Amino acid sequence: MDRRSLLAGGGAATATFAAALTSGASERFRPGRGKPEVVERLERAMSSGDADKVAACFAVDFTVVTPLHPSRGFTGNAQVRKNWAGIFALVPDHKGRLLRWSRGADGSIWTEWSMTGTTVAGAPYRAGGPAILTVEHGVIAAARFYLDQVGE
Repeated sequence: MDRRSLLAGGGAATATFAAALTSGASERFRPGRGKPEVVERLERAMSSGDADKVAACFAVDFTVVTPLHPSRGFTGNAQVRKNWAGIFALVPDHKGRLLRWSRGADGSIWTEWSMTGTTVAGAPYRAGGPAILTVEHGVIAAARFYLDQVGE
């Protein structure tokens, strides 16, 4: 499936998230083993405090669709850098952790993330959820992004 097809869909793709994560695929998540290299780099970068390291995981023309908050979608890794600079400024001890992943039949990488830390004001920070990634040439070219802050 190409990037535009992944971004255009939604209903069927999101309905199969649980199936993708629990399928018997040979690349099913096993802690500490076999993560796609770009996902491993992204996981390290999200805990590095360095927005440039995060942005380097994404294509220059990266496109994100955020179905839960459509106005938050954007194009370009420059915006990724800006967003993560803001996150690291607000949550200096930010830790990102990949909970599980699976490769879709179309080559997409289905991921589930947990993000934690403490804000500069001393409040706990928690966010998480799934993201469906399209990888091209070793970087993330597109994503359907469902992560959000965890409510009380």
